Amino acid sequence: MKLTEKQIDEISQQLEAGMKAYINKETGEMKFILDWDEMYGETDMWEKDLEEIEKNWKEYVTIEKMSSRESYRVMESFIDKVTDQRMRQRLADALNGRGAFSRFKNTLHYDEEIRQQWFKHKSEEYITYVRYYLEGEFELPQPQEKAAKQTQSFNLNGRSFELKANSANGLVDSKTVFEFEQQKDLVTADYHGGSIVYGKIIGKLEGEKLQLVYQCLTADKELKSGQGVGQLTMTEEGKIRLLLNWEWLGKTGQTGSSEYVES
Repeated sequence: MKLTEKQIDEISQQLEAGMKAYINKETGEMKFILDWDEMYGETDMWEKDLEEIEKNWKEYVTIEKMSSRESYRVMESFIDKVTDQRMRQRLADALNGRGAFSRFKNTLHYDEEIRQQWFKHKSEEYITYVRYYLEGEFELPQPQEKAAKQTQSFNLNGRSFELKANSANGLVDSKTVFEFEQQKDLVTADYHGGSIVYGKIIGKLEGEKLQLVYQCLTADKELKSGQGVGQLTMTEEGKIRLLLNWEWLGKTGQTGSSEYVES
């Protein structure tokens, strides 16, 4: 199924507005429902959509708004682009301590030009965020600004990773260590620790994308397996980051996402 740039923009805008997006994998039909964390009062207007999605949940790609951690990262990346040193420092100071989001927003009101630059930056980051979750499920138009960009090459051989974030239905935790090996495009990894007695990953690396399958024995003596598609990027500290969309195989078919950073 092919999606248009206009559809991707609409999904991005709805997420920014606090909605949760559901995109049908076969038809491309999009449903937008107020995020559960934001929902209050009557929900009758979404009742039919919610029933349909719950009944056929495997047919939909679900995208939630950015987490607080992801939103904070977007604010940090914007500060790096601000050329006005005084304003840049004020924004950086706003991110320190409790109430960072409110202070950052209030600080932007001191400069309308920078405030508009922020809106543009946030929208672009949201589009990138949406594309990540849609990639592999839909045919996407290639962004014009990235059309000529060469795919970055990664080497995971001998590198270890640790978990930074995981969906609630994920098993691995901060005590789980992943140790990778790589030969050309073949990637393997052993993982253990925390809730995992032993696990094995086998994957194929294509540029920045890692397709993989995994299986493990849990601390509860349960054998589990799954598959996933990961996106590799670099952190500002020069470490490799892996953002993974995964799915348990078997009767549950639960899906989730997780983030790992080179240790």
